[in-house]
Amino acid sequence: MTNYSHVLSPTRIRGHFIKNRIVTGPSTIHSASNGELYPTEAAMLFFEKRAKAGVGIVTVAGVGTGPAADDGMHASWDLYQQNHTNALAELADRIHFYGAKASMELMGIFHDGYTVSDGAPLMNFEPGREIPIKEMERFKEWYANDAAILRDLGYDAVLLHFGHSIPVAQFLSPYTNKRKDQYGGSTENRCRYLIEILEAVRAKAGPNMIIEVRISGSEFINGGIDLAEGIRIGQLLQPHVDLLQVSAGMHNPKLMTVTHPCGFLPPTPNVFLAEEFKKSGQFYIPISTIGAIGNLQEADDIIASGKADFVTIARALIADIDMITKCREGRIDAVVPCIKCMHCHDSAVFGRHMRCAVNPSVGLEQHIERMIQPVKKQKKVAVIGGGPAGMKVL
Repeated sequence: MTNYSHVLSPTRIRGHFIKNRIVTGPSTIHSASNGELYPTEAAMLFFEKRAKAGVGIVTVAGVGTGPAADDGMHASWDLYQQNHTNALAELADRIHFYGAKASMELMGIFHDGYTVSDGAPLMNFEPGREIPIKEMERFKEWYANDAAILRDLGYDAVLLHFGHSIPVAQFLSPYTNKRKDQYGGSTENRCRYLIEILEAVRAKAGPNMIIEVRISGSEFINGGIDLAEGIRIGQLLQPHVDLLQVSAGMHNPKLMTVTHPCGFLPPTPNVFLAEEFKKSGQFYIPISTIGAIGNLQEADDIIASGKADFVTIARALIADIDMITKCREGRIDAVVPCIKCMHCHDSAVFGRHMRCAVNPSVGLEQHIERMIQPVKKQKKVAVIGGGPAGMKVL
């Protein structure tokens, strides 16, 4: 066994015992749903397997803030009807069964075409219209109610996605926030609404729920959040946050390969942002880093060198759900590496269930035991032209 003593060391957040420093990124499994307003067996198995793989916190993705809405692509689960929330409660229990904590991402996407300011982009990159304060108040209340319901369903944490220039995150950025009221202008004003949301969530969800927030440490665009401004934003949010995830970039076609690092970038290219947050000496809460972390050695080096306190991993566990086990057993060379092709993220674009270029079981997990049976008679065979996925030993 290999001892990754830094990343596998336990810690506590708000009284919760976290068995290690690994958090799963909130993969949105678009194609594990056919419009159901609750997690299907395929969706539950996907997140349960991450707990079984050995992570400390499993972050589930599938709840849009407020009433459930079917946009025809994403899984958006209903928190307000019992025969839908039964499955959500079961999912939390299945995560807990393996000793992991259950977290739910809450996405900050406004309804009715609203964005922070007139002309700021919607998720489809079309220009939106400025959200009025009355609607902001209603959206804030949804955030708080959602968090309280998730607490009652057994979730230990919520991840508030305030990064990547999704509509609620646009308040933080001078690039998108052109408001003339108390929510625009200075850094303090641009943080005001998000701090109000955090205060409402804490008041409604209570003192025991872990609140994690994702921000972009830099948006990598002129006029947007740079590293110095990212650190300032983090400082202002800090009193209301238990774990700060420092991500990067914007929801923008030109920056998608920065937010989700592609294979043409060096390993762990965004870790330097979290490192600078740590070096600033301004943070007393733990900092998590994210972005193409491929194995436990990379993760352990990050924690050991003080660049971050937690690592958030998504695609490496899609490429190889046994990555943690293989590394701990000293078989790091056996880890199937993520090639950062983004096929998992973009599966819906191809009109198919979730897929991975190097892992043929992705999207079929609930059928694997039925589909693959031990042979009755062993033979020596040659496979020609299987490719990286076809040659995988299951």
